[in-house]
Amino acid sequence: MVGLTFDPFTLPVHPAVVHFPMAMLTFAWVCLILRYVTGKEHWDQRARLFEVIGVVSLPVVVTAAFIDTSGFDFIVHPQWGKPLLWHAIVALSAGGTFAAHYLWRRKRTNMPFAGREATIDIGLATAGLWLLITAGLIAGEMVYAR
Repeated sequence: MVGLTFDPFTLPVHPAVVHFPMAMLTFAWVCLILRYVTGKEHWDQRARLFEVIGVVSLPVVVTAAFIDTSGFDFIVHPQWGKPLLWHAIVALSAGGTFAAHYLWRRKRTNMPFAGREATIDIGLATAGLWLLITAGLIAGEMVYAR
């Protein structure tokens, strides 16, 4: 096979590392829903753990994305009709929403969640999850659209 070369160091990093925090944040949402469905508070600890792992691992994903796109050019010179910019905006919004949810919930560790508090709790986490799903759909558009 003459002329066929493979350099693993030229492969993009972002697609390989993005799935871990997405899974952690999805598990956090599932644990949060289970907390309210079952009424068992041990799901709170699991939800917090998954959420903090997901949020803390997001900077690695963002760094990998900037490496793969060769910097900030897509932000400095935005092309609003291209999905990359929208993917970045929605994905960063998802990460910010989950970070806000974690910080909001951290101050309410010993408080029973009911009524307005429960609505805010589930609402923030669900908004973060839907933003995450939307970012994934846009990513799929970038990869599979013609």
